[in-house]
Amino acid sequence: MRGFFLPFAEEHPMRTALLTILLLSGPASAWEGKDLDTGANVDIDQGTLIRTGATIRFYDYGAGEYRSGLVTAISVHKGTMDVQIDDEKSERSRTLAIEN
Repeated sequence: MRGFFLPFAEEHPMRTALLTILLLSGPASAWEGKDLDTGANVDIDQGTLIRTGATIRFYDYGAGEYRSGLVTAISVHKGTMDVQIDDEKSERSRTLAIEN
């Protein structure tokens, strides 16, 4: 069973290390944060344009699903960005604190 998944691992350790880094860097490329009201963790996909008036999609771990919200305000603090949104599903205002 040794070498089943990466049969070339022993012959090419640098190639194996590079492949491992590439595989692990894919899904983890999101901005992580919290809903300041509920304390639930949220993820916003990397590359999402966060600006006032834009609708963003985020994963709400508290609800266990993706949600969308209209960005109504943004404030930047040391190391975090507070994003005020109107959640389209719950129809309530939420503040997401996103770590930079």
